[in-house]
Order: sequence, then structure tokens, then C-alpha cells
Amino acid sequence: MTIKHPGDVLQAAIEASGMTLRQVSETIGVSHSTLSRIINRKQVLTADLAVKLGGFCNETPLALLSLQNRYDLAQIQGNDAQV
Repeated sequence: MTIKHPGDVLQAAIEASGMTLRQVSETIGVSHSTLSRIINRKQVLTADLAVKLGGFCNETPLALLSLQNRYDLAQIQGNDAQV
């Protein structure tokens, strides 16, 4: 089972929207570099970011945070092959 990262959801939402990463960043008020780091799994999703991304990604903030928590736990438990 592959564990999704919130960045996967964000990337899919961006592709579905037809917008560029920069356009999304301006629309939701999050820097381009922050969104890029989330997509590339270099930044942990915080509650504040989950609220801002939730509407755009058509997900609840809690669902996005849950994805982040599951991803983090899998990494800690050594399930790198699944993440």
C-alpha cells in the first residue's frame, strides 16, 4: 500500500485546475516556494497550510493533516518503500 503525502493531493489539484503553481500560490495566499516544498515532500503540512489548501484541493483540512500524519508515521516506522 502506498501512503499518499498531502503534496500528492496538491499536485493533482493543481493539474486538474489548469493553473500554474504561481497562480495557485497567489490565489490561496501561500508562497510559491512553500507549495513547491510541499509537493516535493520537503515541508511538513501545518494546520494553517491545511486550512489554506483544503478548499483548493477539495479536501478538509483534517483529511490533509491525516495524510501528513500517516506519511510521517510510515517514515518513522521504516516503511520507506511504501511512501
